[in-house]
Amino acid sequence: DEQAPSAGQLAELREHVQELGPICVFAELEASERMVNGLLEGMDIHVATADQLGAKIEPGPAFYTTLMRDLGIDFGACLDER
Repeated sequence: DEQAPSAGQLAELREHVQELGPICVFAELEASERMVNGLLEGMDIHVATADQLGAKIEPGPAFYTTLMRDLGIDFGACLDER
């Protein structure tokens, strides 16, 4: 939902992230950079932003293919950081 997570929810999520051990985390464009950085503080995880809704893409016939291409580029770049 649109409410900021509580400290307890953030602690629970941080524990879950540590258990999973991801190498790359994608934040939505709307996500608070401060919250994401605080959540992952001290972890060796690359953070990238993905435009999963195509907010930065011009509408038109090439929208979907451009969206898929851009997401692939974002994912590849994040994983290449490792």
